[in-house]
Amino acid sequence: MLRQALADHQQGRAARAERGYRQVLASDPQNVDALHLLGLLIARRDTAAGIELVRQAVALRPSTAVFHNSLGTLLASRGDLDAAVAAFGQAIFLSPKYPAAQSNLGTVLQQMGRLVEAEQAQRQAIDSDPNYAQAYSHLGDTLRKQGQLEEAIAAHRRAISLDPQQAMAHNNLGVALREAGRPEDALSAFERAAEVQPDYPAAHYNLAMVLLLTGSYQRGWEEYRWRWRLPEFRSRVRQFSQHSWEGSQASAQTVLLHAEQGFGDTLQMVRFASLVAARGATVILECQPELKGLLTNMAGVRQVIERGESLPPFDSHASLMDLPRILRTRVDSIPRQVPYLMPDPAAASQWRSLLPAAPRPMLVGIAWSGNSYPDPQRLCPVEALRPLAELSEVQLISVQKRPATDEEQRALHLKIPAQPLSSFHDTAALIANLDLVISVDTAVAHLAGAMGRPVWTLLPFSADWRWLQGRNDSPWYPTMRLFRQSLRCDWPGLVGEVCAALKGELKSRSARGSGRP
Repeated sequence: MLRQALADHQQGRAARAERGYRQVLASDPQNVDALHLLGLLIARRDTAAGIELVRQAVALRPSTAVFHNSLGTLLASRGDLDAAVAAFGQAIFLSPKYPAAQSNLGTVLQQMGRLVEAEQAQRQAIDSDPNYAQAYSHLGDTLRKQGQLEEAIAAHRRAISLDPQQAMAHNNLGVALREAGRPEDALSAFERAAEVQPDYPAAHYNLAMVLLLTGSYQRGWEEYRWRWRLPEFRSRVRQFSQHSWEGSQASAQTVLLHAEQGFGDTLQMVRFASLVAARGATVILECQPELKGLLTNMAGVRQVIERGESLPPFDSHASLMDLPRILRTRVDSIPRQVPYLMPDPAAASQWRSLLPAAPRPMLVGIAWSGNSYPDPQRLCPVEALRPLAELSEVQLISVQKRPATDEEQRALHLKIPAQPLSSFHDTAALIANLDLVISVDTAVAHLAGAMGRPVWTLLPFSADWRWLQGRNDSPWYPTMRLFRQSLRCDWPGLVGEVCAALKGELKSRSARGSGRP
């Protein structure tokens, strides 16, 4: 019965396999192999139940390394990383040359940010089995996260040479190539990953990122639909009984547009609401609470609902991030009319009274990091920005929601706003009174661009898809200027370029009096 159940399991006949394992356990409740295999099988639908069964197998036969490895895998899938590390460690203790457990340990250590230890674990897996392709691919991913891109690419290529049908290795190679500034090569790698495993969400999603980066919008938006199938994707498909809106004329219909991802994504894509309204729809917008005040008076939007509030009746719906696909947006057809976001005039006037009156230095809003989560690609070290603060004709003003630390205030000679920036509506009212905004790739850059204000955006070497390639302007925001790193992580060099440009702007400003740039 056990052999038949295992055969069913291996051939994808899950229901038959489960019945077989349970029949074994009905006759022999302490059959450790049936407990272990049944745990792995049902963990696909119920992780906690699967873990409990594998724990029973471990308790009955604690000397079996594979049981500990399986337990670690299930614990890791549940996010219990410390317990997973302990389980993999026990598996390796029992079987010191166990490459799967060593590689799995390295993968979890990488997720925990312990990259040096993760690299060591993957190299130990390779020492245990020099032909273990998966370890090379995981090693490559760990090296990439340490910035060792050429070594990462070599490791992924070694994994592929050992197992050309390993879709993960092709996908990981593509990620490393993209970060190395080789999008065409990355495109080939992602396409190969999707060819090897057509239902591989990560390959399709990464393919979308490169297609959009290179301006291939039609195919890129289609591939972008795979984001919903990524296990790690932070948003989830909204389950409504109403049908999805797919671009038809919508006379006498109410269409719900709902925000999906971060603040910047919402600020960028909300421009399409007016195009939906132009097709006859009454538009209701559901957005993050922090954006409600700012978006309330948007053209084309009848009503703005804060996420979590009760929704009024509607006929169809669409995610904001799906609108470029639905409306068949190309690079040359992006709606560019700005401003499409404006602060309340009274709030802008209140901020004006709190800022220095003319004659005054050039007022430059500065945002050096994203607020939602730490990301080295969107975090410029404050020390690198110090040359901007040393320009005597410039006054830097923080436009970040997160209050500046004492160290940041000293380094950037920051003028502290007289009232807190409690929402994006406050930030917009402040930005309306500034001469220029300088920001890393974060929501503040999108906000200033949507307001039609002068904004300089500082981009990492491997920039996000929305900024395309090799351009110092943006088809999304006509008042935006892009500054790109020429070397990976070279923030000081990039800020040097910004300083030179700002000195030129100051010179022009001086020549034409106190006018704004």
